[in-house]
Amino acid sequence: MARSDPAQIAFRAILQKNEASFGYFLENSLITRDDHDQISPSKPFPKHPYISFLAGEFQHGPELFYIAKSRQVMVSWLLSAFTLWVCLYKPLKVVLFQSKKEEDAAKMIYTDAMNVGRVSFMLSRLPEWMQVCKNEQGGYTRLPRNLDGLFANGKMTLPNGSQAIALAQGAAQVESWSPYLFINDEASLQEEWASAQAAASPALAGGGRGITAGTMRMPSDYGEEIEPSWYVKPDNVSRGLARFTTKSGIPGIRLHYSADPTKDPMTEAGQKWISNESAKMKDGMQGWRWRQHMEIDPLAGEIVLPPANDEKAWAKIICPPVPYAQMLAERWAFDSGLDYGARNATVWLVFAMRPDGTRFLVHELSVPAKEVGGIPGITRLMHHCPLLKHVNGRINADPTVMFNADQNALGGLVTRGDLFAAN
Repeated sequence: MARSDPAQIAFRAILQKNEASFGYFLENSLITRDDHDQISPSKPFPKHPYISFLAGEFQHGPELFYIAKSRQVMVSWLLSAFTLWVCLYKPLKVVLFQSKKEEDAAKMIYTDAMNVGRVSFMLSRLPEWMQVCKNEQGGYTRLPRNLDGLFANGKMTLPNGSQAIALAQGAAQVESWSPYLFINDEASLQEEWASAQAAASPALAGGGRGITAGTMRMPSDYGEEIEPSWYVKPDNVSRGLARFTTKSGIPGIRLHYSADPTKDPMTEAGQKWISNESAKMKDGMQGWRWRQHMEIDPLAGEIVLPPANDEKAWAKIICPPVPYAQMLAERWAFDSGLDYGARNATVWLVFAMRPDGTRFLVHELSVPAKEVGGIPGITRLMHHCPLLKHVNGRINADPTVMFNADQNALGGLVTRGDLFAAN
C-alpha cells in the first residue's frame, strides 16, 4: 500500500494518537474480557469517567503512587492495558508486573494461550494493522503474524526490545532489573511488599514509574500504608474518587466502587449490584469482609470480645479474682510469657493452672519499654508482681532475646536476655 494511500494515512494518524495518549488507546482500540458475561464476554473498556481519570494518572501522574481500591473496579485490567501500551509505544523498556505468586502475575501477561493472559488477550484483539510497535528509529515495526512467538509463560518480548515480565513477591525478584515501569498488584496480600517496593524505588528515580494497587486487608504492610485513605473525603476528586497521602507520604488514589455508575448505590443498577454482591459475603454489608474489601475500611474486623453490656458472655471469660494466698495454698502451678517491645508494648503475662487442669490468666503487664526506662524499668515492674518468684524461671519468650546481642552500658555486647537476668 502506498504511503499516500488515504487508508494508510488514516491508520498512521490513529497509531500516533494511540502512542500519544494511553487514554485514547484504552477507549478506542482495546477489547477486554468480561468473564461473567455469558453472551458477549469480549467488549471494549467501559467509558466511565473514573477509568479516563486513572488512564491519565497512569501516563502523567506522580512518578510513584499507590491505589487503595474496592474489589471489582477493573484496576488489574487497566494495569495490564498500561503494560501493553508501554511496550508497544516505548522501545527498549522493561515492565515488571509483581503479585503474590508468579502464576498470579503471569495471568496478567500470558499463560498457556493468547486468550488466557490479559496482555496477550488484548494484543490479539487489536486490528491487524494496529499490531505494530514503535521502533528506535521513530517508525513502526509490524508484529509477526504468529503472535504466540512473542510470549512465554509470564513474559512478552516485542521486536522493539521492550519486555513485560511477571514476578512473584519479594525484593530478590526485583533487584536484578532496572524497570521503566514497576507494577505491584494486590499488594495487601504480599508479606514481602515493603521490601520489594524498597528494592524497586532506586530504579524508578529519574523517569521511571511505579504503580501499586491493592484492596484493604489488615493486618498487612500495604493495609497500614494506605490506611489514611479512610480519613479523607471519599469524593474529593469526583464520585467515588479521592486523592490522599499514604502513611509514608506517597501520593495515593482512593477508588471506591461507587465511582462505577453500575455499582453506585445512588443508581438503580448499583443498588441491584450491591444486593447481589453483598449477599455472597458472610454477614453481608455489615461483615468485616465487605467493609475491608469493598468499603476500604481499615477498622473493619471480626469481634474478638463481646459488647460491654453482654454480661452473660463476659461471665464466660472473666471470673472473680482468686487471692494469691489461696492459689499458693492450693498449689496452683505458674508460668508466664514475655513479648519484648521497645516502641511497641512489652507484654508479660502470668498464667496459673488449678490442680484440676483449668488455666487462668492472673496477671498482665503491658507497656513500651522506652516509656519506663528500657529493660531495667520493665523488670522493676515485673518484681512488683508477687507471683514472679513462683514462676521459677518458666518465662517463655522469643528466642531472639537470648542471641541478638547489642552494645550496652553493662560493657561489651550483651543480649536482652542478659539484661533481664541482670535486673
